[in-house]
Amino acid sequence: VSRWAQFCQISPSHPACLALAEASQKRQVMAGETLIKQADTFGPVYLVLTGHLRAVKYSENGHKIWLSDISAGELVGEVGALTGLGRSSFVDAYEDSEVLGIAQHAFDDLSLAYAEVSVAVARLLARRLAATSNQLTELTAMSVRHRLHSELKRLGKRDPEDFELLKISPLPAVISLAERIHTSRESASRALSELERQGLVERFENGARIIDPRF
Repeated sequence: VSRWAQFCQISPSHPACLALAEASQKRQVMAGETLIKQADTFGPVYLVLTGHLRAVKYSENGHKIWLSDISAGELVGEVGALTGLGRSSFVDAYEDSEVLGIAQHAFDDLSLAYAEVSVAVARLLARRLAATSNQLTELTAMSVRHRLHSELKRLGKRDPEDFELLKISPLPAVISLAERIHTSRESASRALSELERQGLVERFENGARIIDPRF
């Protein structure tokens, strides 16, 4: 009950919290396990209790691209429940996690019955929209990460067997890459690590693979 109260920002004794708690079930999600599959048309809404989830998307050629992190206190699956459309991404457990799952129809009914639930979801969506807006602003302004990704694509050679994959061998030193995109070595190093975390760059002994995703 207390977790739903925190999410909705209302008292644990509120009828909405009691109804949400009664309709939800606790579930353990092990690290690496998929909680939500992309394009699923129906499924529960989850409130993250503990752990760390990640939303990822697969490109046309099957490359895994990081989209966002999901922490305790956040919902996942609510957009699919509200729109009735297929899930737009996979959600995997980055570490052992615990969630509360509530059936989509029950979540829909409670959102209609209690304004407090709808308002809480609206707040969450507004925060995510603001985050997306910030990301678009960064893209427009060409952040170091985007500049580096563009430069690596320019340096790479297209793999004839995978039109989304480019290869660089050898990979230029970080200081050289920094000079190419007019930034510091430290900034270029951080950007390269972020690209690796997102799955857009994979370094190997003699070079690197660069993903240029086509969604």
